[in-house]
Amino acid sequence: ARLPGAGPARGAGGGWTGRGARRPRRAPAPRQRMVLVAAGTALALLVLLGAWWFGFGRWLPAPDLLAQPRDQAAAEAQRLGLRVRFAQPRHSDAVSEGLVLAQDPGPDGRVARGGTLTLTLSLGPEITQVPNVIGAELEVARRQLEGLGLVVREGAPDYSSTVPQGRVLAVDPEVGSDIRPGDEVVVTLSRGRPPIDLPSLIGMHINQASNELQRLGLQAEVVEVENNRPAGEVVSQDPGP
Repeated sequence: ARLPGAGPARGAGGGWTGRGARRPRRAPAPRQRMVLVAAGTALALLVLLGAWWFGFGRWLPAPDLLAQPRDQAAAEAQRLGLRVRFAQPRHSDAVSEGLVLAQDPGPDGRVARGGTLTLTLSLGPEITQVPNVIGAELEVARRQLEGLGLVVREGAPDYSSTVPQGRVLAVDPEVGSDIRPGDEVVVTLSRGRPPIDLPSLIGMHINQASNELQRLGLQAEVVEVENNRPAGEVVSQDPGP
């Protein structure tokens, strides 16, 4: 029986009985403890494995494929389980045509396992041809040559019977020659027709004098004057011989 104000009664075995009695907690069984330890260990291993994978394990050192032929570079990348993408090829004075000029990631970088290497092939040195600017004005020729990356230098002018004065008479290297951007092209301008050593026409008949001038590519302008010489005879000329 419980007396008023008294706490819970103890049972025969010394435990608490009645409403509100507390039962002592049981300690986990050895098997349960083993399961908990194993689960904690597995979770820790998974965390460590994940950290290793994302920090180091999923990465490979990027192979050095520079200066290798296209097929050889692609085969080496595929041997390592990597995919290959080829970027737009570029010209190079140092790397021969068809060899790998650049790669991304570079040889000192890392690439994800099964990832992609981007390779850029060389087109070799950039070669162009000297365009035909003969007969063009200097500024027109300069724009055309400089548009190809060439350096224009004006040489000493020369006379020409066919190219008008101030127009391009010649280029060096010649038209159609192979040339690289950055190379120099020397432009020679025409000074016009070369000067002519006029013969003396005085004393000739006008018909003979006119024929001589036509042979030299000149035309005669005839002015008649009164004098005591025979009709049609040349008595003076300008310019003189």
